[in-house]
Amino acid sequence: SFDDDDNIVSTEVAALTIVANGFDGGEEIRLEYPGLGTEFYEFNVADPNGWRRGRSAADTARSIT
Repeated sequence: SFDDDDNIVSTEVAALTIVANGFDGGEEIRLEYPGLGTEFYEFNVADPNGWRRGRSAADTARSIT
């Protein structure tokens, strides 16, 4: 948002949420961009980068067992 002199008062680039779901063992990171949507990343031990993007919330969940 801007003030009367067009100075930036506040801005939100993205909201970062890290979820450790103890119920089913799913672990995910969500990046929420206002008005643009959400990107989901899941933990993948086979990926050398550690995290990879899932196609949906269901794809981001994994079971530890």
